[in-house]
Amino acid sequence: MEVEKFNSLSLEEWPTLTQPVVKKCEFDLTIPFHRLPLLVQVQVVQTMGLKDWINLAMTSKRNERVLKLARIKTESPCVEICLNACIKFSSLKLNLCYDNMHWKTKKWEMMNKEDMKSWLNGLNSSMIENAAILYQKMQNVFVFPNNLTIDFCTDFPRKATIRELLSNPGMKNWKDLTIYGKTISSEDLRMIMDTATLHRTFNSAVEKMPLGFKHENAFRFFHQIYHDARWVKMEDLYGLRNLVYVSLYRNLFTHEQLKSFVNYWVNSEVDMFSVIQIETDPLNFENLIDGFHGLQGSGPNSELFFTLSKSSSKMREQTMLRISYDVMEKCLLLEAWYVDEKYTPSENDEENKKFENVGLILTLLRKKKKLEDLREEASEEAKLKVNKKINKLIAALSELNVIFINGKATHELF
Repeated sequence: MEVEKFNSLSLEEWPTLTQPVVKKCEFDLTIPFHRLPLLVQVQVVQTMGLKDWINLAMTSKRNERVLKLARIKTESPCVEICLNACIKFSSLKLNLCYDNMHWKTKKWEMMNKEDMKSWLNGLNSSMIENAAILYQKMQNVFVFPNNLTIDFCTDFPRKATIRELLSNPGMKNWKDLTIYGKTISSEDLRMIMDTATLHRTFNSAVEKMPLGFKHENAFRFFHQIYHDARWVKMEDLYGLRNLVYVSLYRNLFTHEQLKSFVNYWVNSEVDMFSVIQIETDPLNFENLIDGFHGLQGSGPNSELFFTLSKSSSKMREQTMLRISYDVMEKCLLLEAWYVDEKYTPSENDEENKKFENVGLILTLLRKKKKLEDLREEASEEAKLKVNKKINKLIAALSELNVIFINGKATHELF
């Protein structure tokens, strides 16, 4: 029978030695995901897409743990609590919308509340409750620093309130909080200020702050930004202590008040801040730095001045000071740093090289000033010796690209 079968084949069908007749198997072998070895499960997860990760996590607690073991790393997400309520992963270009309303973002992956209904509460649930649930679930899916960042809009009190936000166990441990909208109440502000620590950043971007507002913790954040700072009084600034960054935009300060504040800061016995930025109209920069001895910029950077703190107190550790006015941003910028700290104002290494000798230059200029003061009371013979020392310092400063214009030390490179 077999002979007859092969004999009935045509010449084209006749098998050759190099092409034997093989019977093909017609079925697929599948193995359930949870029966794969754990290492293989992790490797499979690492090849999956964004939505697949989340869909897999929603199937069971066990799969949540597998995703955690896969260690899919990303930057900390931002929880947006507004009309378009979502958790945004910028590095992944992923939006997870946890409320009923949402808008699509071009070139971003998106999942809505319906897609994640096995995790989230019902249609009438609180926006903040859902945000907290989803944020906690994301901590089980992805690996990211526990730096909870929240953007909160004050214009929809029926949707979410500051009180609810700060009392929710999953949301109250925030690190960066931005509030925006038309306005905010004094009561809500007080609740935020009560949570102030030097590990948190607070950005108030509301259009109108309560003008009579006052709180002892208003300047006790790591970084505080007030877009409407008309409520801030000059005495508030005099009381600043050991802060890192302060930004004050719309305010009521006069140029005379700012000059007095700069003078107080230069002479302060304690460290007040590392950086403060104050919005103001173009001011008379020469008048602002009048009476200070230091190093001035040249050309387009003429409104740039470096000096040393006049304080000899051990409480004043950041003694290297910069005073400048940014014409484009229309703001006064004051900076302080340690003598042994490398000053790097730019992200450009070449630009930073221009400032690498600022500390040495200011030290030499201070020595020069002390010698000049000594010369005023010295005898004629002593003056000759003092002049020699001064000339040596001027020569050393010249090697560091410092020239003197009308008696003022100016740097040729910045």
